[in-house]
Amino acid sequence: MKNFKLDTHKKIEAGFTTPDFYFEDFSKKILEQLPKEEPKVISFWARNKNWMYTAAAILIVSLSIPMMNLINSNSEEAKVAEIENYLTYHSNLTDEEIVEYLDESDLKNIDIESTLETETIEQVLYDEVDLEHQITN
Repeated sequence: MKNFKLDTHKKIEAGFTTPDFYFEDFSKKILEQLPKEEPKVISFWARNKNWMYTAAAILIVSLSIPMMNLINSNSEEAKVAEIENYLTYHSNLTDEEIVEYLDESDLKNIDIESTLETETIEQVLYDEVDLEHQITN
């Protein structure tokens, strides 16, 4: 192989050259090419703010409707239970007075469950002293 010495051989020039005084005016030329006003930057949040508020409102409403229905149904059952408890424990009304306030439809809807046996009923009727007086009045 042939020895090659860089100092003795002719140097190869690069194919690219820069014009004279190119880097002296470079920054000035770049600054002239930039736009005079900066573009307005709109963030994702600012652009979609109304849509996000709408989605949040729809989510809140859709979750609150079933909760309100649940609360209302429980409150109606609680009101009926409160009335029954009040009439049972705190009222001075007798059973006869309560029956007077009931309609025929209310009386039909009352489900009477009797766990008393016939013998027990007969024994109570037999032991009752004022039975005849209560039946006639």
